[in-house]
Amino acid sequence: MKWSRYNKIFHSLSGGYILFNSMSQCLLQIAEEDIETFRYLENNPDNYKDFEGYQVLLNYKILVEDDDMLLSYHIDTILRNRYNPNDINLTIAVTRDCNFSCVYCYETERPAIYMREKEEDEIVAFLSKNKQLRSVLVTWYGGEPLLNFRCIQRLTSKIKKLGVHFSAMIVTNGFLLTENICNKFKELNINKVQVTLDGPKSIHDTRRFLKNGTGTYDRIVENLKYLHKIYPEIQIDIRTNIDKRIEHEYIAFYKYLKTVFGAENVRPYAGFASDIMNSGCISDEYSLNTNIDKANFYIRNHENNVDIDNYMPRKHISTCIANSLTGLVIGPEGEVYKCWLEIGNPKCVIGNIANPMQFDLIKMSKYTCLADYVFDPKCRDCFFMPICSGGCPLARILNKKERKCIETCHMIKDYLEKYLEFHIEMKNKNV
Repeated sequence: MKWSRYNKIFHSLSGGYILFNSMSQCLLQIAEEDIETFRYLENNPDNYKDFEGYQVLLNYKILVEDDDMLLSYHIDTILRNRYNPNDINLTIAVTRDCNFSCVYCYETERPAIYMREKEEDEIVAFLSKNKQLRSVLVTWYGGEPLLNFRCIQRLTSKIKKLGVHFSAMIVTNGFLLTENICNKFKELNINKVQVTLDGPKSIHDTRRFLKNGTGTYDRIVENLKYLHKIYPEIQIDIRTNIDKRIEHEYIAFYKYLKTVFGAENVRPYAGFASDIMNSGCISDEYSLNTNIDKANFYIRNHENNVDIDNYMPRKHISTCIANSLTGLVIGPEGEVYKCWLEIGNPKCVIGNIANPMQFDLIKMSKYTCLADYVFDPKCRDCFFMPICSGGCPLARILNKKERKCIETCHMIKDYLEKYLEFHIEMKNKNV
């Protein structure tokens, strides 16, 4: 037997000695009087039967016969999930038009095109050709997708007639979440909505306003209150784009949102505004995009009783739509992309949904294979490989092809001990 290379033992001020295995996600708190026994076992793993609880160590992969076989199985699971033809994940931009003029928008130069019934029927025809199809997950996107709500209604009805499992979510700015629209979400199988509120009214209205300059905060909050009231089971994710202008305001804002909604399925969370597409959406002066910046942000929030992250590292087998075989981004003209950040960029189009047999497979392989972390020797040898998704696929491509230096390693890489301490603190608090 071998002591797994995915084991890490460290001493925590709040939790004592901790053993964490990133492959099995086993987390053990070790009594101080037992630490020498574990150290002995680490150096003499073949003597494991002398250890009273050795079966636990085998079950949780602390002792293994071959770490490489476990890694191969983990990667095999990722790839099976990624190339599963039964479940299709579509992001559909029903329009590129928007009623907002956000200060960091990367879509400002793209024409206000709306999807027509012709493209709707081509999407349904594409789906119907898949005889193995079991489920369809759609993310309604834009522009502002609610500007073309009739398209969402029609296309939902057409997909439902295929007789497969259908679910949807929507990414919207929230301004057009009228009572009439909210009342239709359940019948449209929309079970999740993502809306951005960039802090309190005084900040949000300077960053996310209508094209005529009018603020949007009050109406969005009232709309979300109504949606939560009439559809309490829907998941509402309230994103706040974090940069240096708002990082210190977030603690009070988070607590305010939890007070207003007070439900587990209304989830305020922090996103970090980035400039991955070189659109000038955020300057270096305000950026919080390094792992150090992000970790310090989370640590500061935790110290103020705002836990906006799940601190227990989770094994990643899911994949981004960009490197999934059946994950496609469809624009309003039926044009197909692999990443939603590239909507409207003709250089990134891989084909049209009307002619799937003519998709540019070389372009597609750029996303599925070129810079994939599961094929990267550095990633495969990393302790964090099982709990890291390799970062943004587009960022990895830009790093490789354009020599950019965008961070793709998991933020937890340099802060594992701190995160596990936080997890133990929260667990003990909830006992």
